[in-house]
Amino acid sequence: MSRPARFLAVLLAAASVASILPPAGLSAQVVRVAPTRPVRFSTTTIDKVAYYNLADLAKYLGLKGAWAAGRKNYTLTGKGPKLEFVLEGDGRKLLVDGLWLHLGNKVVTRGSNLFLSVTDYERTLRGILSAGDAGPLPPVPQVIVLDPGHGGADSGKTQGDLSEKVLTLDVANRLKRLLEGVGYRVVLTRTEDRRLELRDRSDVAVAVGADLFVSIHFNSLDPASNSAEKIAATGGPEIHVFTPAGQRSTDAWSSGEDNIETKSAPVNQHDAWSSLLAHALQKQLVAGLKTTDRGQKTGHWGALRSLDCPGVLVESAFLSNPSEARKVATPEYRDQIAAAMAAGIDAYAKTIKGLRSER
Repeated sequence: MSRPARFLAVLLAAASVASILPPAGLSAQVVRVAPTRPVRFSTTTIDKVAYYNLADLAKYLGLKGAWAAGRKNYTLTGKGPKLEFVLEGDGRKLLVDGLWLHLGNKVVTRGSNLFLSVTDYERTLRGILSAGDAGPLPPVPQVIVLDPGHGGADSGKTQGDLSEKVLTLDVANRLKRLLEGVGYRVVLTRTEDRRLELRDRSDVAVAVGADLFVSIHFNSLDPASNSAEKIAATGGPEIHVFTPAGQRSTDAWSSGEDNIETKSAPVNQHDAWSSLLAHALQKQLVAGLKTTDRGQKTGHWGALRSLDCPGVLVESAFLSNPSEARKVATPEYRDQIAAAMAAGIDAYAKTIKGLRSER
């Protein structure tokens, strides 16, 4: 799409919400997020990556550490979520209150010490573990942009009669009604079956002054490169945030691709809050759908890159999984997806509201 056409599309989207007012009782003031403030203790460089000693972090957070599973796992417990670092495999998996989170750098063992990368703490974990100390707070969400993935000639994933572009718009409309019912102002990046460029999606959010952005998708495995057994066993939601600068995306680790970006994207200034939103959505989706937890991941998603607010991309379910596809085909299950996402967004909003009331 040409620049003039993109600009016109954004203006049209903005015009549809020109009369937006904040929900009753909420301030209209928008406070944009500055980079997080680093903790004040020394770092160690390992393989050109800056790390915190996990013992220092535990003390800082008031947590106690203990080895488990024959020194294959290390847990931190105390006030707040329980952390369980899984050291087998690539050393990048972490359980946060039982929910999977994929780190951008492996946890390193040196003698009796464990080291967590500075980026993983500051950009991903800090918003979940110590949000009150993660820098200037974002606004309590008032305007939420929902992005139904794909559209027009871009059908996304398909499985039988199921088309991702149709499902994403359907879930977005269901979620919109739920959020508006409790006082949020909601804008959709598309309201019909039309194609949008990735940048157009974030441009809508910027144009309307969005406080949150949620891109809605459905997942699938390629039958040409995956066994029937693996396809049948793979299901559940994944929540993606934009990859922090200096790290590889989650999928790049398994593929061996080096897709590190050294410069921060606009959305990276909201990393801590995007991570907090992702964790809240993940918790509600896994519990609400009673499904497999695929975890919080990162990717260089074009729909998120240019955002000026916290943003996530939600892969709601796997259309390639026969059992999950049958559920997704029903309006009742799509209602459940929307309800779980609404609960996650509201939980995030209440956290921010609580933190702002303490300051």
